[in-house]
Amino acid sequence: DIVMLDGVTVVYRSTVDVFFYVVGSADENELILSNVLNCLFDSVGSAMKIVERSSLMKHLDAVMQIIDEICDCGVVLECDSNHVIARTPAASKTGGDSAAAADLLSGEQSVSQVFNSAKEQIKWSLLR
Repeated sequence: DIVMLDGVTVVYRSTVDVFFYVVGSADENELILSNVLNCLFDSVGSAMKIVERSSLMKHLDAVMQIIDEICDCGVVLECDSNHVIARTPAASKTGGDSAAAADLLSGEQSVSQVFNSAKEQIKWSLLR
């Protein structure tokens, strides 16, 4: 579904208890935004057996890596979910076996470091 709201174009899709949104400026092409949304939805769906809020939160690092592979600073890099999954190491490990879960837990520290780094960058950009 596509919505024009307050000068932005919003494309969204939902599952049981998860809503996926892709937001662009009012002059963005809705088809491109829709392709990005479909890529995100398909990539997350193939990385996890069940796409629901608890599973998404459990594998948030994989979801963040998928988003990072799809776009960077608002620039769309990839719209093919197969390429995104192939280049996302954590997403391929979320299949459900216990070894993959242990690998994800070991990568948890690096995700927190990434979030801390992002917070620092945002803080410094606001202080300029």
